[in-house]
Parts: sequence; structure tokens; C-alpha cells
Amino acid sequence: MKGDAAVRFGAVDATAHAELAQRFDVKGYPTIKQFAGGAGKKDKDATDYAGERKSEALVEAATRLAASGGAPAAPIKVEQLVSRAQWAETCAGKTLCVVAVLPHILDDKKAGREARLAALGEAAAKSRGKPFKFLWTEAGAQPALEAALAVGLVPALFAVSTDKRIFISHKGSFAAAALASFAAGLSTNKGAAGAQPLPAAFEPATALADVAAWDGKDAAQEGGGDSFSLDELDL
Repeated sequence: MKGDAAVRFGAVDATAHAELAQRFDVKGYPTIKQFAGGAGKKDKDATDYAGERKSEALVEAATRLAASGGAPAAPIKVEQLVSRAQWAETCAGKTLCVVAVLPHILDDKKAGREARLAALGEAAAKSRGKPFKFLWTEAGAQPALEAALAVGLVPALFAVSTDKRIFISHKGSFAAAALASFAAGLSTNKGAAGAQPLPAAFEPATALADVAAWDGKDAAQEGGGDSFSLDELDL
């Protein structure tokens, strides 16, 4: 108990209670379901716990859930990658950096970018307490990093370890739940199974660019001035 927030833990043998496991859509083991306190809760209100499987992390997550009455964690503002110094401070050592490459502002517009950052922030909030740091960059802003990660279509998400010199690509959608699931899986053998080596030539200390931070606005179309007719051309 922490303050007025009481938490309780229970265990179920799903082989002996197969009907209960089916009721809560348990397909693998171990599965941890979390239930917010209060009366009137239904089966559909149970959510999957995606954090660390350590006692301290379990207690912390359950206490936080009890104290919030089941309200989702507030989204985290994910910082834009704007400099080599920032990468060195944020992603050095054993810290795993989860980096999103978002479409250019001309392609996504302000509303589209804000929606993607909201999904990223929600995923980051669900990953509190884990050794991850979330960052984002705009397509084309960090060409050396994009080349090292073999970035194709955007938006895209990658987990990068400069300590182990590996990266892991997210294969799912850019929805908050899918992003959070990818982050949660990074601490498992299955999640790390797709790790690829960073190119030997990629050194963040020299390869990353210092760029201007997004000002939160739409970008003006370049050369957007006067229109003209093909009839005016001397063909």
C-alpha cells in the first residue's frame, strides 16, 4: 500500500483454469493482466501489463494504476533529435534509444505530425521506468542515421544501442499500442531477435547533424509564388 492506493497480486494456473484464461484472451505464458480498482469494472477493462517482470516494477506499476483509478498515464513529450551533443547525452552507454523517423513537415503537415508525436508520447508514457529514451527526427534531417538504419518508408521506428552497436526495426503500425508493444518487447529475447549491426562507418559523434528544432508550424511551400499557364511557354 502506498498512501490510499492498495494493490493486490494474484496468480492463476491457466492449464487448470482454461475457461478463465480464454475469458481474458490469454494466448501465451506468462501473461500479466492489470485491473484498476473501483466497483463496476468489466472483463474488457483488463489491460495487458507490458513493463518489466521484476517485483519492483510490478509494484510500482500497480500502485500507479490504483492511485490513478485506471486512468492512462499522461503522454510524455518526446524530444526532437537536433544535435550530436544531445545524442551523446541521451543515448550513451547502455541506454537504448527508440528513434522515430517522421515524414517531412511538407508531407505530413502540422496536424499529421502532432498526431504522430501524440502516439509516440503515449508509447513513451507506457514505457516509464525502462532503460529507454525516445527521440524523433524528420525524414532527411539526419541522412547518416537514416542510412545506417536503412530507413525506407516513413514513419518508421527503431531501437538503437550505440553501446552494442545494433539496431532493431519496428515492423508494425505507428499506432500508440503497437509502438508501446514494440518497446515492451525489447527487453525480451523475442523482441531482440531481429537485431542488426550498425555499419562500422557510422559514428554518432561525427555523423549526426546539428539541425534547427521544429517550430510547431506548417512549412511554407518553396517557390510558392505566382502560377503560370503552359500557354505562356514557347514550345
